[in-house]
Amino acid sequence: NSRHNQVMVGQSVYMTVIEEPSNSTTPTIWESSDPSIASIDNSAKLVAKKVGIVTITARSSLESYVYDTFTVEVTGCFFVVICDFAYLG
Repeated sequence: NSRHNQVMVGQSVYMTVIEEPSNSTTPTIWESSDPSIASIDNSAKLVAKKVGIVTITARSSLESYVYDTFTVEVTGCFFVVICDFAYLG
């Protein structure tokens, strides 16, 4: 589902917005519902800080009623441990 995205704690990703008309140069204002879980700056860089769910809002800087939101779920880190065993029989 493109409206619900997952990132892991410690990851940084850049978000994108599709503007209409496509040649628009209006800056986008990015907001996080909880910056302690995931923050986003005005260059659209999202930083996942701790496990949780946030709503990210992309808003037109000229017309505040023009916006869209989506959910980002920050998940915990996963570690894979590989063990080698020798059977001495």
